[in-house]
Amino acid sequence: GEAAPEPPKPPSGSTLELACAVMRGEYGTGTERKTLLGGRYDEIQGFINHVATSDAKTLADEVLDGKYGNGEIRKCVLGSRYEEIQSVVNGSGRKSVEEVAREVVAGLWGNGSDRRNRLQTAGYDYSAIQRRVNELMA
Repeated sequence: GEAAPEPPKPPSGSTLELACAVMRGEYGTGTERKTLLGGRYDEIQGFINHVATSDAKTLADEVLDGKYGNGEIRKCVLGSRYEEIQSVVNGSGRKSVEEVAREVVAGLWGNGSDRRNRLQTAGYDYSAIQRRVNELMA
């Protein structure tokens, strides 16, 4: 008889990349999505459900922890909740430019591109903070 068809290989890529692709409709819905995602279905669907059902504070804290990347990937995976979550991120326990600049001078934010990435991921205006750091160091 005929051999059963091989199940498709689970897709490669990060949870964020795959969740984004699902949000864009690239993996269909229901059974089709389950088949296409294979062994990664529970992981990806769980992530999407978490974003859909968690309160804004939880998601904002996770954004600040770097769980959702930044820029377009963050916009994609947060989907219709992006503006809501970003406003919490931008308003949550925000330190002033002065406070963060002093932390930078104290070495708490790393150096170079690492510093830039960490500040931007935390929702701070890198240029404004770096300007103040340069003034403090002058």
